[in-house]
Amino acid sequence: MLDDGLKAKAQINRYLALQTEIPSFTAEEWQHLSQIHQVLSKFNELTLFVSERKPQISLTVPLYYKLHDLLNKGSEAQGVFSGLDRDIARAIKEGMKKYEKYYTFIDELDTYYTTLILDPRVKGDLILNELEDKEARNLILRAVRNSLHQKYPLRNRESPRTVLQQSASETKIVESRMLQRLQP
Repeated sequence: MLDDGLKAKAQINRYLALQTEIPSFTAEEWQHLSQIHQVLSKFNELTLFVSERKPQISLTVPLYYKLHDLLNKGSEAQGVFSGLDRDIARAIKEGMKKYEKYYTFIDELDTYYTTLILDPRVKGDLILNELEDKEARNLILRAVRNSLHQKYPLRNRESPRTVLQQSASETKIVESRMLQRLQP
């Protein structure tokens, strides 16, 4: 709606000039609205990204990292938010407090980091690339991997490659039997 209002700025100004009950917007107020739109459009992009795709828990941590970057830059009026009004930057800083509450909750659960490791597209690379503290990122990866190995140990002592090879050969045997049944 804010997007539509900014696009119809000329029409809104003409309408407000024709009536006397509502004062016209000042140039400063239009500037504030434009800056608010700029901030909200960045969050709208993330909302649409999550809404348009099938939800994936492995996207949670990358989204939280992106939100952190947006909130941090907005509250400091840096990057795409340079020149942002101080009041808007302060409002974003308050949003950062709410974000930290939820991020702390997510950060304390192994589930989200486990999905990053199990997702074949990521395999822990995001953790390795995002965290500056090398010891912390290695500690997180080790802890999650150890937890997975404890919760889901291999059923036998053979290497994973051997187990996979056996599964493939068993599948071929079953497939052969199925094909034999189809022959006259």
